[in-house]
Amino acid sequence: MKKLVYTFVVIFCFIAVIKTCQRNMEIASWPEAEAVIESHRIDSYRESETYLTGDGTSRSRWVDRFKVDFNYRFNVENVSYQGRFILKDMATEGVAKRKASLYPDGKTITIKYDPLNPDDNVFRD
Repeated sequence: MKKLVYTFVVIFCFIAVIKTCQRNMEIASWPEAEAVIESHRIDSYRESETYLTGDGTSRSRWVDRFKVDFNYRFNVENVSYQGRFILKDMATEGVAKRKASLYPDGKTITIKYDPLNPDDNVFRD
């Protein structure tokens, strides 16, 4: 039974890797457009973190993390589209504020979009 479960886990992971690679190759072929950051928001969230104690015991604890959620707008053939990207897993609000300052409202960035469906678009930091 363990062998069967292990086999399914390996197959599932393999499929996930293949799908991710296919998506990345697809995005690489998309055209680029200039987009403008319209807004951003800093939020906090909690996640579980696992650590080892001095005696080697594994423990979990809740830790606060911060993320910055950005919204941008771009045009394709005189039609306006929106997109968003999130920078996450920051340990302090100060780090989140510094990351947010890299992409202030009004800043122009380059995004990639699906030419058949510009609502499907990405920004890669």
